Amino acid sequence: MKKFILSHLVAIALVALSLTTFGCVQPTSAATITSTTTTSTTTTSTTTTSTTTNSTTTNSTTVTTNSPLEVGLVGNWTSTYNELFAITNIDLTNSYAGSSVYAGDNIRVVKISDTAGTIFIKYTSNTYTPSVVGKWYAVSYKNLTSSSVSLSAAYKASGSSGTTTLDEAISEFTIENGYFGIYSECVKQ
Repeated sequence: MKKFILSHLVAIALVALSLTTFGCVQPTSAATITSTTTTSTTTTSTTTTSTTTNSTTTNSTTVTTNSPLEVGLVGNWTSTYNELFAITNIDLTNSYAGSSVYAGDNIRVVKISDTAGTIFIKYTSNTYTPSVVGKWYAVSYKNLTSSSVSLSAAYKASGSSGTTTLDEAISEFTIENGYFGIYSECVKQ
């Protein structure tokens, strides 16, 4: 009987490890969330920190989103192309040469790894395409350290510049769909 229980525990541990290793489950610093609803929110607080983790089910896949503070993205990031990405726990603003290009709130971060992921925002302004205000958009990040990050706004020829829902944005704005071809090398100010 002990051998039977031990073999099942080992099998469960191997399944959990393979799900995490192959990206099926994203480990987070907050509580793990399993959800069968479309959207659920769990908030955990302690006397020293406050963490919010959201879970969204997209095409039968549960995607855990984190706050920018948890991931280490909060700050002003300046690129070699004279861009500024100002990221708070609430919103993201992109400027070029001192002029605002776009901004968004309802910020969500989907981690791919400890140093890479996608930031999703709901447009609050867009200088060049005002019709997308109120729609969802994405910015990819990779090579994240405490002082630098590579950032890429979602773009592809004939691609979407905004989606109606967060679920649509998570499905549409991916590297596999041809977005995020050029990254700006940014340093934290």
